[in-house]
Amino acid sequence: MNIKAVQLFLNAISKWSNNDLQKLLMFVTSCYTIPLSGEIFTIDVSLGDQELLPTAHTSFKKLVIPEYTSKEQLNKKFAVALNCCDFGKHANNSLSRFIFHSHENMVGY
Repeated sequence: MNIKAVQLFLNAISKWSNNDLQKLLMFVTSCYTIPLSGEIFTIDVSLGDQELLPTAHTSFKKLVIPEYTSKEQLNKKFAVALNCCDFGKHANNSLSRFIFHSHENMVGY
């Protein structure tokens, strides 16, 4: 694990609002609250392109962040990732309805 990148991430999010931290939690875990177990999520650092947005694997509660070079770059990329849609508010989202209906019609899944 790249300790420097994780420290940069932790330093950056320590300045975030509670609302942004909630969005981060939802982005990574698909829940707005911390689980009773206390285990929130793990962080992996991607050594690839620093221009990529952070990604998450909600089933595994894993956050993957590129090795950003500054807090400003990290904040900018997370702002895009966390504000691109309303996580957990899929009732009116046509893409999520498409995925749901496509899933129902899949054979052998």
